[in-house]
Amino acid sequence: MTLPISRFAWAMDVPAKVLAEKLASGHIRAGEIAEVLIERTASREPEIGAYSFFDPDLVRAQAKAAEMRHISGKPAGALNGIPVAVKDVIDTADMPTENGTAVDLGRRPKRAATVVSRLRLAGAVITGKTVTAELAYMSPGKT
Repeated sequence: MTLPISRFAWAMDVPAKVLAEKLASGHIRAGEIAEVLIERTASREPEIGAYSFFDPDLVRAQAKAAEMRHISGKPAGALNGIPVAVKDVIDTADMPTENGTAVDLGRRPKRAATVVSRLRLAGAVITGKTVTAELAYMSPGKT
């Protein structure tokens, strides 16, 4: 699904609180935000190099789940549909956590870190893992 990026581009440039209000009121859907994020990442990531892991299908699936929570009328978390990236030193069970080092290449934790679990409980869409200095200490990455 390709959306005209100009229609929703503003969504990437507003505070999370404003975006949460727009999502809660139905002025924008989590899937629309996800598509803008995916398009913008595809176009800018080669130059910026911020992500060590980014899976558009996983982003879409999480956004769809956020939309379903909204549609169900059941209470949704304060971050329902809000995109959040986490550093590659924070464990996620559904993404590799490689700690910026070849030693952990392909490492897939069995459990997510508490911070990731709490973000998800609040409804956040975890967009991927961002580049980190090796072991969060040495040899910083491009970003």
